[in-house]
Amino acid sequence: MKNSKPQQIRPIAYQKGIAVIESVIVLPIVIFIILIVGELGNAILQYNTLTQAARDGARYIAGAAEANTGVIQLTQAKIEAAENLVLFGDIDAGTPVLPDLGVDNISVALIPNTKNILVSVEYDYQPIFFPNIPTIMGISGTGGAFTMNAEIVMRIL
Repeated sequence: MKNSKPQQIRPIAYQKGIAVIESVIVLPIVIFIILIVGELGNAILQYNTLTQAARDGARYIAGAAEANTGVIQLTQAKIEAAENLVLFGDIDAGTPVLPDLGVDNISVALIPNTKNILVSVEYDYQPIFFPNIPTIMGISGTGGAFTMNAEIVMRIL
């Protein structure tokens, strides 16, 4: 029989040191994941706002277009009202529903040979937490921004 020594129990201070080292290693990863989830949530929220605004504009112009005579008429005033509805959430001027969204990002058009209207909106999404990641990684271009597109086709009533 071998003479076995009892296993030595390490001091509690040593265990606390290991916990600190584990925390230092894991905490930045956890914070990074939380920031990515927040950034993704913000992008989804802004995309939802963009599609809802485009849908509201398409619904307005589909109801406002005069198709009673068989000829669809879209006046410039109705198109501008639909653009304002997409941009501000109201047919009158106000605060844009998304930052840096402008009238030049909105397109309202009648689809030829149909009774459908197309409302298209482009929006350059700028990340909050990681605006310069492509620049830091050596990728030239957008600086982290990417374009969101929302196109809604609706039948004229």
